[in-house]
This record gives sequence, C-alpha cells and structure tokens, in this order.
Amino acid sequence: MKSKNKGGVAVTVLCSILILLGLVVLIVSPIAGAVAVLGGIAGIIYGIKSRKRYKAEIQAAEEKREADEAARKAAAERKAEKIREFTEALDAIPRVEVARSEELARRRKDQFFPKLMNVTARTNINSLFPLVVVDVETTGLKPQKDDIIEVSAIKYNKPFEPGSCFTTLCKPRSSIPVEVSRINHITDTMVEDYPAFSEIAASLSEYISDCNILGHCVDFDTEFLYAQGVEMPDAKYYDTCELARLILKGIDNYKLPTICAHYDIVRSDAHRSLSDAYATALVFERLIRDRRTGS
Repeated sequence: MKSKNKGGVAVTVLCSILILLGLVVLIVSPIAGAVAVLGGIAGIIYGIKSRKRYKAEIQAAEEKREADEAARKAAAERKAEKIREFTEALDAIPRVEVARSEELARRRKDQFFPKLMNVTARTNINSLFPLVVVDVETTGLKPQKDDIIEVSAIKYNKPFEPGSCFTTLCKPRSSIPVEVSRINHITDTMVEDYPAFSEIAASLSEYISDCNILGHCVDFDTEFLYAQGVEMPDAKYYDTCELARLILKGIDNYKLPTICAHYDIVRSDAHRSLSDAYATALVFERLIRDRRTGS
C-alpha cells in the first residue's frame, strides 16, 4: 500500500517537471511543448486519482480489519457464553454418593460385547429410558491390563432430563503415563486421595442396574467397566459414534469433538469423563431429532 502511494506522488512530481519543461520548449517547438504540457497534465490527473484510490484502499482495509476484529470478538464471546451454559447445566446435575466397598471387585479376563441398538424414525423415545450415559478415562487401551482413572455416569429417567450423575477420579495401580496426562490432564497428584476403581465398582453396578446404556464408542467404555468388575445390565446399548455414521453425512470424522462441533455443542473440558458423558447425551438427543425429522 505504501509503495502505491509513493508511486502516485512520484508520478505527480515528474509530471509537474514535465509541464515546466514543456512550457520552456513551447518557445522553440510549440508542438513538442504542447505535447509535453498535455502529457504532464494527464500525468498529474492520474497521480491525483492514484492517491484517491490509495486512500480508499487504506480505508477499506481498515474497515475490513475492524470488521474482522469485531467478528472474532463476537465469536469469542459467543463461545464463552456457550461454554458457560454447558458448564452450568453440567454443574446443576445432582451428584450421588460414590460408596466404597470393603470387598474389592475382581478383574475379568473374558470380554464383554454389547449388542448395539439402532434408532429409527419410528423408535418410541420413551422406550430408551431409563438411560445411563457412561464414559471412562484410562491409563491405556487394554481393558485387562490398564486402569480406569476416571469414571462418570449420568442417569436420565425420562427423555433428556438428567436426574443425577455418578462421577469420581480413581487411583490406578501405577503412575499415569505422561502421554495420557497430556490428553486428559489427569495427574498422579489429582488421583492420590481417590479410591481404586475396584473399591467403587459395586457402587457403579448398582447405579446403572436396570438401565439402558449409552456411550460414544460405547464398547470401549463397557469393555473396561466389565473387565474391571462392573456388572453390566442386560439392557439395550446405544452408541452415538455408530448412530452418527448412519445419520450424519459429509463430516470429516465421527469423533465426539467433531460431532459436537457439527451440532454447535461447545465445552471446555474435553477428555474428562463427566464432560464427555454429558456431551454424548446432547449429541444423542440431536441425532434422534435428525433421525425423526429426516434432516
């Protein structure tokens, strides 16, 4: 932008000199002098227009910058408001007492394979409830080897009104790997005073009994819960990841953050079990709505 302005000024100066030279040349050669004068005048007019264009470009660039800044500020404020709404709704869910059991749950070597259910436009919504959304954070990906370091379950006794939640950190048998802490921000210091999962498995079993189960990639969560002593109910199991594959088309992937972004669900605590569980429930509600409306 500056170079354009300097160019316009330079043209004006040069053309002014050309006019002066043209006036001198008029005495010797009227035609050449006239051409020089007219050329100088035309150049000055061009220079003036160039400076006006430059000022207009500067003003337009400034207006665009101000508009972009205003849009960024509005987006940031809207995101903060959405996070506040999500957090307040999550905090408003009553917490149940997580009781410790003197009899520790025993680990299982066999696997648990939940039978996943579909949701169609004709599904009776009331038949999905009572429903418990589960999510776990773990030290690794192997249910028989790794430990649960956080577990959350949110119970819905009727359509999409959370009635209570069960949530706790859990102390693993060994230190939490650094790469795991980088993802979920759960550290050894945070879990130091919490029970081992084996101490609260019975309490969780009681909490989810007689309920249908929902999760995002629910087989991962239920495999861990079952392998580490939870009695999984003989119920219907729903997976928002698999449902999203059937219902949503044209999104980049079916990870929970991606689907949340698709539905404009904004939160600040991704990869923490209670936040993930609540986000999963919100996604499930929207997937059902899309399935029923065909959108």
